[in-house]
Amino acid sequence: MKPFFSTVFGLCWLAGLTGCRQETVTQPQRRDVIDAVFASGTLMPRDQYTLTAQVEGYLEHKYIQDGDSVRRGQLLFRITDESARANLTSAQANYELARQNAAEQSPQLAALRTQLDAARRKMLTDSVNRNRYAVLLRTQAVSRADFDRAELAYTTSRADYLATQHDLQNLRQSLDNQQQTARAQWIGQQENYRNFTLRSEADGRVLQTQKVPGELVRKGDVLATIGAGPLEVRLFVTEDDVQKVRAGQSVLVELNTQRGTIYPATITRIYASFDTKEQAFRVDAVFKRPPASQLAGTQLQANIIVARQARALVIPKEYITDDNRVRLRDGSERRVQAGIRGDTWVEIRSGLTEQDELVPVIPKAQSV
Repeated sequence: MKPFFSTVFGLCWLAGLTGCRQETVTQPQRRDVIDAVFASGTLMPRDQYTLTAQVEGYLEHKYIQDGDSVRRGQLLFRITDESARANLTSAQANYELARQNAAEQSPQLAALRTQLDAARRKMLTDSVNRNRYAVLLRTQAVSRADFDRAELAYTTSRADYLATQHDLQNLRQSLDNQQQTARAQWIGQQENYRNFTLRSEADGRVLQTQKVPGELVRKGDVLATIGAGPLEVRLFVTEDDVQKVRAGQSVLVELNTQRGTIYPATITRIYASFDTKEQAFRVDAVFKRPPASQLAGTQLQANIIVARQARALVIPKEYITDDNRVRLRDGSERRVQAGIRGDTWVEIRSGLTEQDELVPVIPKAQSV
């Protein structure tokens, strides 16, 4: 890919100037100078994610196509879920049963509460009887043996009551634990069942789908790639040029689908790591005025404006050699200090004035 302008400065279309026609004899001119770094790249969504299957089955429904716009939470795919639905139904039934058993009005708790009430009444009766025998014993109205039997009856009934009370507490705890376990299993089956339906995580556009209905889906298979957020300019800059690039610099972008139309953008991020696949450094930019039609993956070329200088002294490139020599009208040569070199103009930093008259050092027939 060739730059649509490289190291740009003083271009007529860029500066809005005219009068670029060069005469055989020329004089240095004052023009605004722009230095630029060329980069190629693509249009890509700001955020991108993949929808990956968490379960295995056959793809039952595919509700989207490549290029479709999607909303957050929108249903995109459904995988066959007969066994998962059966497991969910079973888990829900087990939880409902455990919930009913743990309720205070459940038959198990009701039966044990009845047993506890009977033990309490017997303990109270035996307590009254023991106290009565204790009074009679003091007046020697009953024998010690009679009192001991009353004492034993009360002790036994009290132990039965406390044991039944403990059994009721244990049963409540056991039924509560069963309810919690059944609920956790039900929630787990709900989560598993939800994995058979894949939904969009954010508003965006479908970049690519991978499966068709009826196809086997294995756990870990990618079903779709979704782009979220606005499209951004993803550029790749060479190692030699990346040091010149800074966040906030202006970029002029030309899309391969819209040749001749320039879109301004701004550098937003420079990645510190070298991209071994592209053999360049990645640089991101955002449009100041986005194109009306934006297709993810569109190839593009761009120039990053890395320097500007107002009213620089410049001469046409045909009037200076590669080793910075110029030829004056009187035939003499002079070495000058050159700055930015472009396709059309060369900046002169010292060695010439606007009054000097120059003739080409390269014949026009050989100029490019």
